[in-house]
Amino acid sequence: MTRRFRLTHLDDDGRPTMVDVSEKDRTLRRAEAEGWVLLDEAVCASLDSEGTGRKGNVLRVAELAGIMAVKRTPDLIPLCHGIRIDSVSVACDLLREERRIRIRCSVTARDVTGVEMEA
Repeated sequence: MTRRFRLTHLDDDGRPTMVDVSEKDRTLRRAEAEGWVLLDEAVCASLDSEGTGRKGNVLRVAELAGIMAVKRTPDLIPLCHGIRIDSVSVACDLLREERRIRIRCSVTARDVTGVEMEA
């Protein structure tokens, strides 16, 4: 049996629309996300234990880029509400034996909509 799901960001005619959050109360919102970047053997070998390569520490640059992306979420994801972010934490850890980088992000805000998209 096929189920039909209603997408919250499309109206009855299939046109994009932003969800109305005007009646919602501001509450504390928290979200965490985790992902991995798999590394080629040569790339992994080019980084020291702190994530520093020929042009600097790629892990710290990635953390800064992650924080900047959280702040720009409404510009990067269509129909995402702009909210005031209270805190962001991004941590990138090189797992050399597994040839990957673990990326963790935590976002906190007091607003009317969640921060899952930002994380």
